Amino acid sequence: TVSGRDSINEWVPISCLDWKKDSVYLDNSAIDNFLIKCEVFNYQSNQPLYLDNFCIHKRYKINTTINISTAGFITMSNVNGIYDDGSTATITAKSLGNCYQFVNWTENGIIVSTSPTYTFVVNKNRNIVANFTFAQIPHPNTICFNIEDSTYNSILSESRLNNFSLVNVSGCANIGNKALKYDNSIPSFNFNSGSYYNMNPFYLPSFKLDSVYSAYLTFNRAYKQGSVGSRLYLRFDVIDGCDSTPKFAYYKFNDNLANVTGRDSVNVWSPTSCLQWQKDSIYLTNYQGKNNILMKCTIFNNGYTGNQPLYLDDFCIHKRYRIIGSINPSSVASITYSNSNGIYDENSNATITATPYTYSCHVFKNWTENGIVVSTNPSYTFNVTKNRNLVANFERSYFNVALLSTPSNTGTVTGSGTFACDSTIKVIAHPNY
Repeated sequence: TVSGRDSINEWVPISCLDWKKDSVYLDNSAIDNFLIKCEVFNYQSNQPLYLDNFCIHKRYKINTTINISTAGFITMSNVNGIYDDGSTATITAKSLGNCYQFVNWTENGIIVSTSPTYTFVVNKNRNIVANFTFAQIPHPNTICFNIEDSTYNSILSESRLNNFSLVNVSGCANIGNKALKYDNSIPSFNFNSGSYYNMNPFYLPSFKLDSVYSAYLTFNRAYKQGSVGSRLYLRFDVIDGCDSTPKFAYYKFNDNLANVTGRDSVNVWSPTSCLQWQKDSIYLTNYQGKNNILMKCTIFNNGYTGNQPLYLDDFCIHKRYRIIGSINPSSVASITYSNSNGIYDENSNATITATPYTYSCHVFKNWTENGIVVSTNPSYTFNVTKNRNLVANFERSYFNVALLSTPSNTGTVTGSGTFACDSTIKVIAHPNY
């Protein structure tokens, strides 16, 4: 768009299209006072250059961090976090999964926003922290998943449940009249350094173990061994939770149930008696303190190709808490628990007893928790709903010492009073002569 020029008719820009906007980055410009020198070098005669509208554009860096590195991630409207002075920046904090929830943005410890998306005008370098906390996910205190419950439909609707069916089971009121039935439809799968076969998994609804000491899973199952050497294996995996390290509780069984009638490939066995159901348990370790846990159950078959059904029902997560007792002052008494290890199922009753040692010279005063008196009885019974640290407080015994002279007119005695156990006292007899 620029017209021709020669040595006589010098070119002059007459159109906006003849001008070009250029930019030069100023490195190491973080100083208080600087001067820029511009020089033009020309290797030909009469080659005009026109310059206009010099502007210094200040730019700032927005740095972001997360207080819990595994809680989530941050996105920025400008991916490198560098913005022109006076421009608008938007930063957004998002949680990973549903284990954590956003709390606020802070700068130098001061809250600047409580919204996950924070928009502001850039006029300085900033260091902003996205703060997360554990999500408070509501769950019932008793975590039991009955196959019959409508809430269990979320499990049955899993697309990978094609090996399971919901079947009627009669005669056992404690397990209801329905159960999950597994039938062999077994693709090849290598597991545990051997040739095993697995079915598609099913999932227990999510639950939380936010402040427990430990927990265990119980469930009812009925299984008839098909042939010698034929076994079914159960594996429970935590596939989604607040711990990024995968963990699993592995369980297997191989037994003949009592009172089970014979079965063959035509007449598939099904449980008809409560005696054919067994209650099993699996301890869940290293899950305490987690707010959201999703468990996947997978069944493995070690090669038996016949129809080998397995029935499962009534999954329950049992939370357990620990009661810790201590003595103040130490070494003057002993503590016993109604459960010898001090670990109790949730909502069970616990009794903790403090007994002074013989000749300890101390008597029981009270039980305290965080400095607050909770009982004045040496045996304290309560319902267990949380981990507790209880202190049995003792105080020194005191005795009254009364002195008499007999016959009464023969003299006097001194040194009577109230004295601490195990202290030394002095008594003196003064005869009247």
